[in-house]
Amino acid sequence: MPDLSPNGRVGLNLSVGRQEQPDETFDVVVVGSGAAAYSAALHAAEAGAKVLMLEKESRFGGTTFKSHGWFWMPNNRFMREQGIADPKPEALAYMARLARPASFDPGSPTLGMPAEEYDLLEAFYDSGDGAVESLIAMGALDPVSGAEIPDYYSRFDEDAAPYGRAMMPKGPPGEEVGYGNDLIAGFRVAADRLGVDERLEHRVVRALVDDEGGVVGVVAATPDGERSFGATGGVVFGTGGFGANPELLRNFLPGPVFGACAGLGNEGDFLDIAGALGAPLRNMNEAWFSPQAFEKYLKAKAEGDPDFMSLFSPPGDSMVWVNRYGKRVMNEKGMYPEVTRAFWTWDPYECEWPNMLMFMIWDDEANERFSGAPNRADNPIAPPGADRDHVIEGETMPELVAAIRARLAKLASHTGGFALADSFEDTFKETLERFNANAAKGLDPDFHRGEYAFEAMLQAHNGGAPRPGNEACPVLFPLADEGPYYAIIVAPGTLDTKGGPRVDASARILDRAAQPIPGLYGAGNCIASPAVRGYFGAGGTIGPAMAFGKLAGLHAAGRVPVGAR
Repeated sequence: MPDLSPNGRVGLNLSVGRQEQPDETFDVVVVGSGAAAYSAALHAAEAGAKVLMLEKESRFGGTTFKSHGWFWMPNNRFMREQGIADPKPEALAYMARLARPASFDPGSPTLGMPAEEYDLLEAFYDSGDGAVESLIAMGALDPVSGAEIPDYYSRFDEDAAPYGRAMMPKGPPGEEVGYGNDLIAGFRVAADRLGVDERLEHRVVRALVDDEGGVVGVVAATPDGERSFGATGGVVFGTGGFGANPELLRNFLPGPVFGACAGLGNEGDFLDIAGALGAPLRNMNEAWFSPQAFEKYLKAKAEGDPDFMSLFSPPGDSMVWVNRYGKRVMNEKGMYPEVTRAFWTWDPYECEWPNMLMFMIWDDEANERFSGAPNRADNPIAPPGADRDHVIEGETMPELVAAIRARLAKLASHTGGFALADSFEDTFKETLERFNANAAKGLDPDFHRGEYAFEAMLQAHNGGAPRPGNEACPVLFPLADEGPYYAIIVAPGTLDTKGGPRVDASARILDRAAQPIPGLYGAGNCIASPAVRGYFGAGGTIGPAMAFGKLAGLHAAGRVPVGAR
């Protein structure tokens, strides 16, 4: 009988299979079907390799499919066309400061990073734009410039090119900008032209190795039983992180995480496969963190909804977030990975996370202005007629607070009994008075809301035009003195994780001696991310995934014996 994983899926047989006569043989086998996997498959196929793609789920695209589809690439074609310089030393300095802030040293040859991590950032800068250009040449990608999109930390001195690195897929006819599903659609058209063999519901359960320990294929669980696939050049894993695996989330991330918006297949399968092959794991405590509307997540989880989205940029100007004591603890419009870290402030006296759940509270004007913002699958301010079960309402502020208390009581089994403090009402009144007084001046001296370029950009992108007379700080406005008022419960979550085995600058998986395991490659969220702690800008996940997918696919194709392709 097979073991069951925490979400009821069939567990892995973690034995490493010795070389056997496979059911089918290909030059390169790619596992997964998101941006990293497709980049690997397309580049390998364009190089002449016979490529097989294995996807465990019932649709192609992984997390990329439901994403915004943006990709962050330094020194890209649009920047060059617009005369925006993006020199390598400055770009590396920006990335290194975010990746390893505790050791960042601009005077160091590796900017204070371990040499192997610096090499990965350098490989990303050197190969990222080339990956985009080759995908364009294959007909897999038709990008749109994100010239108006600032980097997430554009205010840093190290960011010499704060605008233009973000790119987007072109939309379907009649729409200028597309989304992740459009990105995957373009990849699939190119894959069909290049003869990539794509198969759904094939979950890779172990690798096949030769007598020297090199990877020569995989075994997959399929609806028709296990099948083995040989790979003369190598196997590339692009299977995503472990965002859909509650057990791994509990044991590796730095605080409580209530799920992810990663693809449902992102259960960390590659971690055990790579470990069985002698690859150590790194960066397992990091993720592409993002808050989420807690009750929307619980419903999506119960229904197995593959399209649940995190709360990347909360809408609303007359809106605040507070903790169980009624205090603001961060800039609500801040960059979502950093906002999420605020949930994990630990109180050693009370032995609790006082911010483990927070409460987004807004007034009726924000409800009208921001409900159903266009193209916002993550917008919790649902329009009339939409699902509003996650929205808590009260005609007055005391009624709203009472309703929040009642809702938390119903959710106690999911939260360890998390509840508002007895002092919540009094403290929240003081919090709101201070917020309103400052917001009336367009200021937030406590948490600097409205001072960063990406906040206004996201507000505009999400359909929130400034209120008349409020153009100077469009993300701030006092809450009304009278109700009705609304709230949602916000929880820490993640887009996906960013830990896994180490790779080198050719995307080869490394063993415990930091030597490449022959025939084994990785890209995307299933490996230890080249970004380490950082999140460089919009599309900071898909950009490196494309780049390292290309490196992996080309290297694996290059190992195919001459004349065998």
